[in-house]
Amino acid sequence: MGGSGGGFSPSGSNFECRRLQFTANVNSPQTAISQLNVGDLLPLVLSQRVITVIHNGSPIGSITGPRIQRLISCIQNGYSYIAEVTYINGGTCSVMVRCDD
Repeated sequence: MGGSGGGFSPSGSNFECRRLQFTANVNSPQTAISQLNVGDLLPLVLSQRVITVIHNGSPIGSITGPRIQRLISCIQNGYSYIAEVTYINGGTCSVMVRCDD
């Protein structure tokens, strides 16, 4: 098989992973959420099929939703994602997830 060596992506093209973007709520937010500001860019970490939002090395909470399976697949294929804080009110936090590659 020939090709340009774009990498193995069994569940979607590289283009789809780079374009993946969606809004999600942060579930089970931790007390560190009080340190966040709208516009903060936070890394996402995959551990045991759970996507966790991280701030200063500490977990803030996890994200779920209909696009999580695609996100997990893309992360497993080597893509990195960030979560931009879009809304905070007390213990409620929303983020925009997008590719960081």
